[in-house]
Amino acid sequence: MRWGRVYQRCLIEAGLPAVLDPDGGVRTNYPKEQRDAASEAFERCTEVADAAVPHDPPPASEADWQELYDFEIALAECLARYGFTSDPPSFERWMDSGGEAWSAYNAVPQGLSDEEWNGINNACPQAYLTR
Repeated sequence: MRWGRVYQRCLIEAGLPAVLDPDGGVRTNYPKEQRDAASEAFERCTEVADAAVPHDPPPASEADWQELYDFEIALAECLARYGFTSDPPSFERWMDSGGEAWSAYNAVPQGLSDEEWNGINNACPQAYLTR
């Protein structure tokens, strides 16, 4: 959540409207004419937030990776109850990718209303973001 606050503040200082979601994500909406400036701001603000807020270290053991994978699988099952389905990779492939090969929330499309997004996040919380 702290990373999102730093990122949001940076975007606002760069002149982009930015809203912090309850899950710690940041949404912004800007005119097409600002696409290049926005892209530069996204890159710069990511660097600013990364420098200000250390990332959690990756899981230390295969058992820790398994715990995180099991969490993602349970999250995918929750999201499927709301019509957001995905096809998770094997545990080994997912772990070998450093967790980058798949995330349950990738099944949730962009463009949901605030009410829809908050409802999904409340029903299927991304708890690993706040551990």
